[in-house]
Amino acid sequence: MQRGISILIIVLGAVGWNLLSLSGLAAQTLKGIVLDTEGKGVSGAVVWAEPLHKSFEVAPPSDPAVMEQRNLAFVPSVLPILVGTRVRFPNHDAVYHSIYSFSKAKRFSLGLYPPGTAPSVVFDTPGVVKIFCNIHDFMRATILVLETPYFTVTDKQGTYTLSGLEPGSYQLRVWYADRYAPPQPIEVLPGKILSKELIIPTDEQ
Repeated sequence: MQRGISILIIVLGAVGWNLLSLSGLAAQTLKGIVLDTEGKGVSGAVVWAEPLHKSFEVAPPSDPAVMEQRNLAFVPSVLPILVGTRVRFPNHDAVYHSIYSFSKAKRFSLGLYPPGTAPSVVFDTPGVVKIFCNIHDFMRATILVLETPYFTVTDKQGTYTLSGLEPGSYQLRVWYADRYAPPQPIEVLPGKILSKELIIPTDEQ
């Protein structure tokens, strides 16, 4: 048995010249929705666009990303970032935490740290990083380290927006619950409407 995820993609042109892509050209905004096979929106799916028309290097943001520990849970539980980004792990609970990962893309251990502190880690290798707490083994999260700045997470309705894209060829990628959908080619053009269906296999037979 497979769980299907279909994506409706609407590409809109930028309004005015103050919105620019990384190359300085007028940027485009890609909006869409991720649905399951029952037509329900999929919340918490990571959607990103990989440029095919050119290669470029983008410096990681100067401000760190944040994954909080709050009420004995990671917030957010799924965090996409650009490779090279520093992530802070502020402890807002009243207990100690000990965050670690054995993932190939980033192995680290922060050791015990008390409430009110916020250790950080730089994620400098692309890939999926599973995050755990050595004290509270029910606490789990995922950081997706990507080589593109065009990424987002779907909201409660399954909708998403990717901004700042210059016209050209891309691969649209989706990750959800440890599953990747096959990459789908898209052409970012003003006013063009596309429809794609992505299938993410499950362990169910």
